[in-house]
Amino acid sequence: MPHAPSSPSIAAALNARDTVPRGCLLVVEDSGPLLILIREMLEMHFPHRILGCSTGQDAVELARRYRPAAVVLDLVLPDTDGESVCRALLKHEETAAIPVVLMSGTQPDLERMQCANLTGFLAKPFQMAALVQTVQAAL
Repeated sequence: MPHAPSSPSIAAALNARDTVPRGCLLVVEDSGPLLILIREMLEMHFPHRILGCSTGQDAVELARRYRPAAVVLDLVLPDTDGESVCRALLKHEETAAIPVVLMSGTQPDLERMQCANLTGFLAKPFQMAALVQTVQAAL
């Protein structure tokens, strides 16, 4: 039986497959207010459509389907961690080259992670200018 997306917004995004351009950005954050804020800031500064989700499983599914230009990924998620999401993206040819910007309230050992797709890190709380700058560098 196929995986059912964990939220109605994910289901709607998956059903609207033809309306989401391949050049979108994907934000993965389990805090609803922060997800909204990050999406709004990215929408103000980038021409891309901004997709959002709150779980690692949905992140991998959306990335495989839409192949975003970049992923902004929280390290701590309710179902997994950002490192596992990075590794899952690397396992699939269609997502292996997608740059990932990791964000976290703690300082992870980025060298130990061995995630070749990791292109930037944002320490929470971060300034929105830092978000825009880091995502721009990833693109």
